[in-house]
Amino acid sequence: MVPKELKEKLSEDPWMKRCCYKYCGQPTEWHHVFTYAGKQIQEEFNIVPACKTHHDQATPHKFNYKREVQEYFEWVALQRMTSEDMRKYSKFNDLTTWVTRANYLSLKANKYGW
Repeated sequence: MVPKELKEKLSEDPWMKRCCYKYCGQPTEWHHVFTYAGKQIQEEFNIVPACKTHHDQATPHKFNYKREVQEYFEWVALQRMTSEDMRKYSKFNDLTTWVTRANYLSLKANKYGW
């Protein structure tokens, strides 16, 4: 559940109204990409617009889960994430995990034309 203040802010952003998965563009619900300490990160960078189909496909416990869709949303969130965000959600202020993941997904993005 998105906190009220963040929901209001995201609702004003036109980008949040259409699914950002490749060229989908369908009306959206919102998908939390990363968790930290077992909880969804309630930050602007971590919430991406996803239609019902792509939202389900990016959710590991759903029957139609697709790793490619999950990784695409991770890539989008990492493009929006600042180094300050990375520090805030890193154990021991270590950015290595975030940078490694961002590099891996950037290679995939280049390969698949994301």
